[in-house]
Amino acid sequence: MAKAFTRLGREIAISVKLSGPNPDTNPRLRVAMQNALRVVGDNGSSASDVVKVGIFTTRISEISEINASYLDVLGDLRPARSLVEVSALPRQALVEIEMVARVRGDR
Repeated sequence: MAKAFTRLGREIAISVKLSGPNPDTNPRLRVAMQNALRVVGDNGSSASDVVKVGIFTTRISEISEINASYLDVLGDLRPARSLVEVSALPRQALVEIEMVARVRGDR
């Protein structure tokens, strides 16, 4: 897994890449989203501060599994979201998550 975040003033931009979006046979999408939320938390914010999620996948045919993982992690929260099928991702990953969150406080 490759993971990076950037602090842009009062926002955090996070990118997490993993392989395999199927939550039943491969929980990596869920783990990627949880890892991104952990970075959000480490910067003084929470899931309710997430304002945008971008999901890039090489397997749009697994949209049901992607949506299930998304809802499992974010529950009733509904930040802006995009889901894009791409022909390939770095390091042969099958999914990449980008997350943007507000930063709370003076961190």
